[in-house]
Amino acid sequence: MPFLIKKYFLDFIVFFTGFSIMTVEILGFGIMAPYFGTALSVSSNLLGLILFGLSIGYFWGGKVADKKGYDYFLPRILLAISIFLGTVFLLHDLLSVYIKNNFSGIISGSLAAIFVLFVPTNILMGTILPYVVKLKISDISSSGRSAGFLYFLSVGGSILGTFGAGF
Repeated sequence: MPFLIKKYFLDFIVFFTGFSIMTVEILGFGIMAPYFGTALSVSSNLLGLILFGLSIGYFWGGKVADKKGYDYFLPRILLAISIFLGTVFLLHDLLSVYIKNNFSGIISGSLAAIFVLFVPTNILMGTILPYVVKLKISDISSSGRSAGFLYFLSVGGSILGTFGAGF
Protein backbone atom coordinates (compact mmCIF):
# COMPACT_ATOMS: atom_id res chain seq x y z
CA MET A 1 0.00 0.00 0.00
CA PRO A 2 1.48 3.41 -0.92
CA PHE A 3 2.65 5.54 2.01
CA LEU A 4 -0.02 8.26 1.69
CA ILE A 5 -2.84 5.73 1.47
CA LYS A 6 -1.48 3.85 4.48
CA LYS A 7 -0.99 7.06 6.45
CA TYR A 8 -4.47 8.45 5.81
CA PHE A 9 -6.48 5.24 5.42
CA LEU A 10 -7.96 5.29 8.93
CA ASP A 11 -8.70 9.01 8.64
CA PHE A 12 -10.59 8.35 5.41
CA ILE A 13 -12.59 5.55 7.05
CA VAL A 14 -13.65 7.86 9.90
CA PHE A 15 -14.56 10.67 7.47
CA PHE A 16 -16.53 8.34 5.21
CA THR A 17 -18.31 6.73 8.15
CA GLY A 18 -19.46 10.17 9.35
CA PHE A 19 -20.57 10.91 5.79
CA SER A 20 -22.48 7.63 5.62
CA ILE A 21 -24.19 8.06 8.98
CA MET A 22 -25.78 11.35 7.98
CA THR A 23 -26.54 10.25 4.44
CA VAL A 24 -28.45 7.27 5.77
CA GLU A 25 -30.22 9.48 8.30
CA ILE A 26 -31.32 12.03 5.69
CA LEU A 27 -32.38 9.32 3.25
CA GLY A 28 -34.24 7.63 6.10
CA PHE A 29 -36.75 10.47 6.09
CA GLY A 30 -37.49 9.76 2.44
CA ILE A 31 -37.67 6.02 3.03
CA MET A 32 -40.17 6.41 5.88
CA ALA A 33 -42.36 9.11 4.29
CA PRO A 34 -44.38 6.96 1.83
CA TYR A 35 -45.35 4.48 4.55
CA PHE A 36 -45.52 6.47 7.78
CA GLY A 37 -45.61 10.10 6.67
CA THR A 38 -43.47 12.98 7.81
CA ALA A 39 -45.04 13.66 11.19
CA LEU A 40 -42.92 14.93 14.04
CA SER A 41 -43.31 11.56 15.77
CA VAL A 42 -41.81 9.74 12.77
CA SER A 43 -38.91 12.20 12.64
CA SER A 44 -38.36 11.84 16.37
CA ASN A 45 -38.35 8.05 16.06
CA LEU A 46 -35.81 8.22 13.24
CA LEU A 47 -33.45 10.64 15.00
CA GLY A 48 -33.79 8.96 18.39
CA LEU A 49 -33.22 5.43 17.13
CA ILE A 50 -30.27 6.45 14.97
CA LEU A 51 -28.69 8.04 18.04
CA PHE A 52 -29.57 4.94 20.05
CA GLY A 53 -27.82 2.72 17.49
CA LEU A 54 -24.77 4.96 17.38
CA SER A 55 -24.49 5.05 21.18
CA ILE A 56 -24.59 1.25 21.38
CA GLY A 57 -21.99 1.12 18.59
CA TYR A 58 -19.71 3.63 20.33
CA PHE A 59 -19.86 1.60 23.52
CA TRP A 60 -19.33 -1.73 21.75
CA GLY A 61 -16.59 -0.31 19.52
CA GLY A 62 -14.68 0.90 22.55
CA LYS A 63 -14.89 -2.52 24.18
CA VAL A 64 -13.84 -4.30 20.99
CA ALA A 65 -10.98 -1.86 20.44
CA ASP A 66 -9.45 -2.92 23.73
CA LYS A 67 -9.66 -6.62 22.81
CA LYS A 68 -9.18 -7.08 19.05
CA GLY A 69 -6.45 -6.21 16.60
CA TYR A 70 -6.78 -4.22 13.40
CA ASP A 71 -6.66 -7.24 11.12
CA TYR A 72 -9.48 -8.93 12.93
CA PHE A 73 -12.14 -6.28 13.36
CA LEU A 74 -11.97 -3.36 10.96
CA PRO A 75 -12.26 -5.16 7.60
CA ARG A 76 -15.06 -7.36 8.92
CA ILE A 77 -17.07 -4.48 10.35
CA LEU A 78 -16.72 -2.50 7.11
CA LEU A 79 -17.98 -5.51 5.17
CA ALA A 80 -20.91 -5.93 7.58
CA ILE A 81 -21.82 -2.24 7.21
CA SER A 82 -21.82 -2.61 3.43
CA ILE A 83 -24.03 -5.69 3.60
CA PHE A 84 -26.51 -4.05 5.97
CA LEU A 85 -26.66 -0.84 3.90
CA GLY A 86 -27.20 -2.82 0.72
CA THR A 87 -29.94 -4.84 2.37
CA VAL A 88 -31.69 -1.71 3.63
CA PHE A 89 -31.76 -0.10 0.22
CA LEU A 90 -32.82 -3.30 -1.53
CA LEU A 91 -35.50 -4.40 0.91
CA HIS A 92 -36.80 -1.21 2.54
CA ASP A 93 -40.02 -1.18 0.52
CA LEU A 94 -40.85 -4.80 1.28
CA LEU A 95 -40.03 -4.47 4.98
CA SER A 96 -41.84 -1.15 5.35
CA VAL A 97 -45.03 -2.53 3.78
CA TYR A 98 -44.88 -5.62 5.97
CA ILE A 99 -44.37 -3.59 9.13
CA LYS A 100 -47.05 -1.03 8.21
CA ASN A 101 -49.54 -3.85 7.66
CA ASN A 102 -48.69 -5.55 10.96
CA PHE A 103 -48.45 -2.58 13.32
CA SER A 104 -51.32 -0.32 14.17
CA GLY A 105 -50.43 3.32 14.28
CA ILE A 106 -47.83 5.57 12.80
CA ILE A 107 -45.73 5.79 15.93
CA SER A 108 -45.39 2.06 16.61
CA GLY A 109 -45.09 1.21 12.91
CA SER A 110 -42.39 3.76 12.22
CA LEU A 111 -40.58 2.80 15.41
CA ALA A 112 -40.51 -0.86 14.33
CA ALA A 113 -39.51 -0.05 10.74
CA ILE A 114 -36.71 2.29 11.80
CA PHE A 115 -35.47 -0.20 14.37
CA VAL A 116 -35.26 -2.96 11.76
CA LEU A 117 -33.93 -0.83 8.90
CA PHE A 118 -31.53 1.59 10.57
CA VAL A 119 -30.48 0.55 14.06
CA PRO A 120 -28.27 -2.43 13.08
CA THR A 121 -26.35 -0.38 10.52
CA ASN A 122 -25.90 2.51 12.94
CA ILE A 123 -24.66 0.19 15.67
CA LEU A 124 -22.04 -1.07 13.24
CA MET A 125 -21.11 2.42 12.02
CA GLY A 126 -20.83 3.61 15.61
CA THR A 127 -18.11 1.05 16.33
CA ILE A 128 -15.71 2.62 13.84
CA LEU A 129 -14.77 5.85 15.61
CA PRO A 130 -13.72 4.47 19.02
CA TYR A 131 -11.94 1.61 17.31
CA VAL A 132 -9.93 3.94 15.07
CA VAL A 133 -9.19 6.24 18.03
CA LYS A 134 -7.58 3.26 19.75
CA LEU A 135 -5.59 2.37 16.63
CA LYS A 136 -4.37 5.92 16.06
CA ILE A 137 -3.22 6.70 19.59
CA SER A 138 0.43 5.84 19.89
CA ASP A 139 1.25 8.11 22.81
CA ILE A 140 -0.97 9.14 25.71
CA SER A 141 0.42 12.68 25.60
CA SER A 142 -1.16 13.22 22.17
CA SER A 143 -4.32 11.17 22.72
CA GLY A 144 -6.59 14.22 23.08
CA ARG A 145 -5.29 15.73 19.84
CA SER A 146 -5.67 12.41 18.01
CA ALA A 147 -9.21 11.82 19.27
CA GLY A 148 -10.18 15.45 18.58
CA PHE A 149 -8.89 15.25 15.02
CA LEU A 150 -10.80 12.03 14.36
CA TYR A 151 -14.01 13.58 15.71
CA PHE A 152 -13.32 16.60 13.49
CA LEU A 153 -13.07 14.29 10.46
CA SER A 154 -16.22 12.40 11.44
CA VAL A 155 -18.28 15.56 11.85
CA GLY A 156 -16.84 16.99 8.63
CA GLY A 157 -17.96 13.83 6.84
CA SER A 158 -21.37 14.13 8.51
CA ILE A 159 -21.76 17.70 7.29
CA LEU A 160 -20.89 16.75 3.71
CA GLY A 161 -23.16 13.68 3.94
CA THR A 162 -26.02 15.88 5.11
CA PHE A 163 -25.63 18.36 2.28
CA GLY A 164 -24.84 15.64 -0.26
CA ALA A 165 -28.01 13.70 0.53
CA GLY A 166 -30.15 16.82 0.81
CA PHE A 167 -29.08 18.44 -2.44
